[in-house]
Amino acid sequence: CKKLQTQRPASGYPCSHLDCLSDPTPAAPSPVPPHPALPPGLPQLSHLALDQTRVSDAGLAEFLRSEPSALTHLSLNRTGVTESTLCLLPLHAPQLRVLSVKQTGISDCSVLRQLCSLHTLHLDGTSVSESSLAALASHPGLSTLTLSGVQSVDSNRALQLLSGLPLVQLTLPSRHTVTDAGLASLCHLDRLVELDLTDYTHISDEGLQHLPRLCRLRRLALCNTLVTDGGLQHVQGLQHLEELCLDRTNVSSLGVAQCITRLPHLQVLSLASTPVGDSVARLGIAR
Repeated sequence: CKKLQTQRPASGYPCSHLDCLSDPTPAAPSPVPPHPALPPGLPQLSHLALDQTRVSDAGLAEFLRSEPSALTHLSLNRTGVTESTLCLLPLHAPQLRVLSVKQTGISDCSVLRQLCSLHTLHLDGTSVSESSLAALASHPGLSTLTLSGVQSVDSNRALQLLSGLPLVQLTLPSRHTVTDAGLASLCHLDRLVELDLTDYTHISDEGLQHLPRLCRLRRLALCNTLVTDGGLQHVQGLQHLEELCLDRTNVSSLGVAQCITRLPHLQVLSLASTPVGDSVARLGIAR
């Protein structure tokens, strides 16, 4: 048995009130857990970000089974989590509103259809399958979905699958697979408030004919597309538009002027690297 050493005071008598015990035997090193430990008892925790950590399905399972009732935002970007973690969310964190699993190995997200409180989902850089996106298509409250860099689903097909969602913001898988024909599905996403088609190099004036149905749109970017003055005729019907970016397009001063004079709420206009000249100010901006 170990001997506990005490110090004798200067008076030579043992301490009557011992405050500290010192064990001279070195403590054995604690074993390293197979996954980072997550605190199980944080009842007020609402936002948890574990991006680029060594957290695993096992560690998250332990945490989620503690029923974190206040958890609404969970970010697991660039971690080793799989569908095993997603399957626990509807049961143990049904109140979750924002989930981000960018750059993970997840391919099946269909179980998230059961997370009825979810309104924002980031699946960028995953291998999510077409069938699991089809399952998400009936989600009652999903308003923001980002799929940038997803190579497993064609962008035109994604638009078709997701056209029934109440989305206000959507980022498509690839800028190089969306065509004018694919934009036909946009007319069903009439709740969109933001649409960024920058570098969608196959989009032309023909595809923009579907834009007037997006009556709530406030921000529109058409930079580096094939859009010309003909396409701007469709843009001028967006009466709530506040921001319009036309950088690196072949629009003219006259075409821009005729468009922006019909946009009463426009606050931001970007025309970098376009052929417009002085007359755009005289014909449109100065009005």
